Amino acid sequence: NTAPSVESTYSDTHNVFQKSQTVNVTLRDDNTRDPKTGEAGVKLSEVRYIWTTSTTAPANKDAFPAENTMTSLNQDITKDDETGIFYLWLYVEDELGNGKIVGITDAGGNLVDFWIDNTEIELHVELTANPITNENVFKTANVTITATDTDAGIDASKTYKYYLSTSATALQNTASGTFNFSTEGDVHSKEQSFTIGENITDTRYLFIENIYDKAGNVTIKPETQITLNGTTQAQAIDNVTIDGVTYHVFGLNTDPYKIDNSAPSVTITTSDTGEDWSRTHTAQVEIVD
Repeated sequence: NTAPSVESTYSDTHNVFQKSQTVNVTLRDDNTRDPKTGEAGVKLSEVRYIWTTSTTAPANKDAFPAENTMTSLNQDITKDDETGIFYLWLYVEDELGNGKIVGITDAGGNLVDFWIDNTEIELHVELTANPITNENVFKTANVTITATDTDAGIDASKTYKYYLSTSATALQNTASGTFNFSTEGDVHSKEQSFTIGENITDTRYLFIENIYDKAGNVTIKPETQITLNGTTQAQAIDNVTIDGVTYHVFGLNTDPYKIDNSAPSVTITTSDTGEDWSRTHTAQVEIVD
């Protein structure tokens, strides 16, 4: 009249947000062990499991999805979707029909919580040009990046890269730089700024490397936008992966930014040599920018 027992092992980081958590489960039923084969009398076809966010055990066997069955007496059970704090429950039964619901517990009998994070980071990028013309040409621009993650928190241990490229799909004729988020303060919201455009006269797209949270989730295109001098008019054009690294590519809508740090060129031409004394001389001045 005794149901099978459940033994389990799991990572010490079960209470640290990860993209997935795995529990190794071993089933035993020594009371109905087959004396010839030595195999435990666990009825595997009736063993089921379920991940829940509640510390209250499922009401009965029917609460366990029929597809969540074990195929071995020793098996890894992994959860790699959703975000939250989860608990693993099993319904176990032997060949005689003895069954029970068991939660994965620690040595003290306490339910073990498994922290899982599969939510992408929210990213806001604001570009403020200084100064800027009516044609949206600027000398430099301050870029402020705000990354928000409510679960695992932003990975501030990484150094992130950015580039100014003449191409929207490749890193060409690039000016580059790096930035880090502070390891101090709120781990769930980080902000950093840097300046682009210095010593450049050209049209360029801004590439910003994917931001990661501590569970390994990244930012996604729909969560990103650029505000140009208070007006949202430039969004991420695309996500581009180069040499295994994914970047968000920004521009003015689908066009590159126009950056100008060169003084106008001046050409002076005269109709005479100017070497004789005269009341006037005529010169033509051409200014090109």
